[in-house]
Amino acid sequence: MKVIHLALSAGGGAGIAASRSVRALRERGVKAELWTADGGELGPALRSRHGTLLRVLLDGAPGRFYRRKTMFSAWSNNWQPSRLALKVNVAKPDIVNLHWVGSGFMSLRELPRFCAPIVWTMHDAWPLTGGCHYPDRCQEYTATCGKCPQLGSRARRDLSWLNLRAKRELLDHIAAFVTPSAWLASLAATSGAVAPSRLHVIPYGLDGKVFSRGDRVGLRAAFSLADDTLVFVAGAQHLAEPRKGCHLLRETMRRVTSRVSRHCVLMLIGAGGDSSEGDWPCDVRWLGTLRNEADIVGVLSAADVLLLPSLQDNFPNMALEAQACGCPVVGFDTGGLREIIDPMLTGMLAHEISSEGLANAVVAWLASEPNRQEVASRARTRFEREFSFQLHGRRMVELYINLRAQAAHE
Repeated sequence: MKVIHLALSAGGGAGIAASRSVRALRERGVKAELWTADGGELGPALRSRHGTLLRVLLDGAPGRFYRRKTMFSAWSNNWQPSRLALKVNVAKPDIVNLHWVGSGFMSLRELPRFCAPIVWTMHDAWPLTGGCHYPDRCQEYTATCGKCPQLGSRARRDLSWLNLRAKRELLDHIAAFVTPSAWLASLAATSGAVAPSRLHVIPYGLDGKVFSRGDRVGLRAAFSLADDTLVFVAGAQHLAEPRKGCHLLRETMRRVTSRVSRHCVLMLIGAGGDSSEGDWPCDVRWLGTLRNEADIVGVLSAADVLLLPSLQDNFPNMALEAQACGCPVVGFDTGGLREIIDPMLTGMLAHEISSEGLANAVVAWLASEPNRQEVASRARTRFEREFSFQLHGRRMVELYINLRAQAAHE
């Protein structure tokens, strides 16, 4: 079986998840490739760097007419024509699997042109909306969009309305939608754009040979961390993205450090961090973007708690990675996070979305006096049962086989 996966990039949360999916499929003997704008070890580059950058800039052009916009998440219009279907059809795949195709990567008008069944793995809510990748509290995507709060629009027939109207006419060409979380599947079902029969919840998979608990003592020594230091880690691709909630971390740590007696260190992963930005109530280590999986494993294995302050998230990779490395997770009870951790067993969920709510959850977790070995063992067991490469690959192959059989009878 030959499957071509399409994504803007192999980087970022969605791109990393797509890359892992391709690797999991290859382990099961599937001829899977990941075709991206910039290319990589899993597939070819589809455009030059300058061509990709130009498309990204042009894709955002219509939004510049909205002067009062306040963006909660990324926004994509995908209005430019593209010729990806022609290139893909030449390769004669059995299945085409879309991933994160926003920022003008491809025109959805190409969907009817693909000559193989299409699977769309949804890494966020963009396939359902008029442009935003996460709707926050807005429910307009369940109707027609319009009067978009992220655009700051008061017009019913605004850019979001136009985008959603065009998109809804094309989604019937998708044979199956895959969501990593039941939360995202529920958004898709309530949107009215996707029939429940075409929805499949298949969580991400991780390579358990790569993501496993490291030598905590040795790793903490490498980071110059004392054994009794309380080490937190947090991160995002872009630390300044409002949806990721990293702006809440300073006050969260202020509240935590005032209530615990141990020395606290916060290690921050991601772009956009600046150690000169104000005073922090604890020692902060700015690690930047970590592209090597071994480095991520090292940080998570050395940490006591992963903080996930995302205000809305689908199925955060870092939570999966932490569980595989035996690191407990504390975050807000939003999106798909509740499907990854077992509250009070492998982490804690904060029901109040605020710095105070997150700090209270952290303190409650620490007060439960979790045994590090027991927590690590429970987290690893849950990872192997729910989120392994083998399980993800098997579920995807079963879906592909069913879709090929359906296509053969049509």
